[in-house]
Amino acid sequence: MREAIFKLEIECLFLRHHIGDPQQWDVLKAIFRNPVDITKHYLLKEEISSSDELVKHLANLGVGNDTFIADVRSLFEVADDLELPDSLREQLVRKEKLAIFAGAGVSKLVGVPLWEELAREAIKYLHEIEKLNFAEAERIIAEPTTPKQKMSIFHDACPKNEPASKEFYKRHLELKRVPAGGKNPYDLLAKLEIPKLTTNLDHEFWNALQRKPRPTGGDTHLATESGPNPTQVVSGFKETMPIDTT
Repeated sequence: MREAIFKLEIECLFLRHHIGDPQQWDVLKAIFRNPVDITKHYLLKEEISSSDELVKHLANLGVGNDTFIADVRSLFEVADDLELPDSLREQLVRKEKLAIFAGAGVSKLVGVPLWEELAREAIKYLHEIEKLNFAEAERIIAEPTTPKQKMSIFHDACPKNEPASKEFYKRHLELKRVPAGGKNPYDLLAKLEIPKLTTNLDHEFWNALQRKPRPTGGDTHLATESGPNPTQVVSGFKETMPIDTT
């Protein structure tokens, strides 16, 4: 089940089902943690952990439009299997040049927070280490500021080179769980022999590449930190960096 959706997704449903402004606001307050944030996403309330609970929250509002409730529910339901578009299947068969861009949604599957969630946890952490009092932290979290602005506040109070800052990132950017089925999505991506790119802060992609078996003279072994790198890895990408397309 998805924990975040683009605001435009539910706004389109409001228009399609002719949901008025007062009831729109009731829906947003009932199911989202951040109904007034100016970010592009809405975050589902933590206590809503299943689509059935989502339906109950909507039903308690007295929303009589069953089709609207069903459509909202479908926004958060994720299919078990990834279906490749026919055009992409054809490209794979022809072995055309392809690359995978893995964003924060993949890391979310292993328990790493999304950008908005990380920013909110950063402000809570400032209260935890007594850089902010409770009222200050709650006010900053409630303000309609971007995650980048909240992270700037965090780093002003807790610079990156401080042990407390390193402890915060270690706590939140390491794998927390293995998804249902026991398959780490990064292990699956690492098996694909095509270029892979990510702008994620966590190291889960690198860890998967390190775990990837490599053939050595008819046998296989796991790459380790002391052994050979499983693939070419480029970090600190900049716009001026030349790209080898061969």
